[in-house]
Amino acid sequence: MLQLMGPLALPLLLCSSLVLAILAERSWFFLASAPTAERLAERFTQLRPQEAKDPGPVGEALANLLLTQAEAQLTRFLPWLRILAAISPLLGLLGTVFGMMEAFETIAGQDRPITPALVAEGISHALTTTAAGLIIAIPALLGHSLFALKAQNRLKTATEALTLSHHGLEVTL
Repeated sequence: MLQLMGPLALPLLLCSSLVLAILAERSWFFLASAPTAERLAERFTQLRPQEAKDPGPVGEALANLLLTQAEAQLTRFLPWLRILAAISPLLGLLGTVFGMMEAFETIAGQDRPITPALVAEGISHALTTTAAGLIIAIPALLGHSLFALKAQNRLKTATEALTLSHHGLEVTL
């Protein structure tokens, strides 16, 4: 199959590998170690117990710092998924163009009647790379959307929890 994709086999394989690696890493992260609202609120009170109950600027700055750190962890690699979701179908389309060029070069070099078998290989290259690009892009886009939504929900819950904790209220989530 990789031979059918011609010169775009390696870039498409690289995109596929990156998408799979990022999806696996993000899945593991959200299942095992992603910061939860409870953990952030607990960390907030552990870092600065005095400021945690003080709704002043130091406590607010600490809460913002924790949220910024959590956001960076929760959205890690998501821009790469979005980029790979955009690039993969374009690489597939480029393969389509190369495949069609190959098919037309085959036709142009013939002085006998043109048969479907003559152009089948070029068209096969075109269709294979297009399909590969879409097969890579769909899970990348889906993964990006789901993980971004999950991150957004965790950040919203964490913000609410830190706000409650910041004002000395009990956090129950």
